[in-house]
Amino acid sequence: GAAFKILKNTNVNQATIYRLDKKKIVGFVLLKKDATATVMVQSSAPAEDPILSQPASKYFNTGAALTTLTQVWGVKLSDGNGPRTFKDVAQDIFFSLRRQVGGSISKSDLEISFQPGNSMYTFFNRLMNNGFAYDAMKARLLYLATTQ
Repeated sequence: GAAFKILKNTNVNQATIYRLDKKKIVGFVLLKKDATATVMVQSSAPAEDPILSQPASKYFNTGAALTTLTQVWGVKLSDGNGPRTFKDVAQDIFFSLRRQVGGSISKSDLEISFQPGNSMYTFFNRLMNNGFAYDAMKARLLYLATTQ
């Protein structure tokens, strides 16, 4: 399991939950006077998620799905510099989606689209060869929708 550290802020009744292996704040604890606490966990994908820096080609199926990615979406898994990272490919997919809808995409629109049977769910299940990659792509696209 992951190691966490809780850092208390002495100025307010709040503590920060810090994930040591990712060197990242993952949430906050609001401490109450009655000795209870409310925990708020950040839901966006961390920019330093390990899969994001790996070559995207490791996680995509070859064949018709890959042809769709390249010809319909205009997204390539490699360029003149070699294999592209998962993060770069996810960003290209997000920008392609934005071009297709003619503007911004809301997180809730993507959440609906990733429900079983809907377009993004079906497309990425056909395209990805790994459940972790599917989850990372979904999380990254949801994250990008909150930062556009």
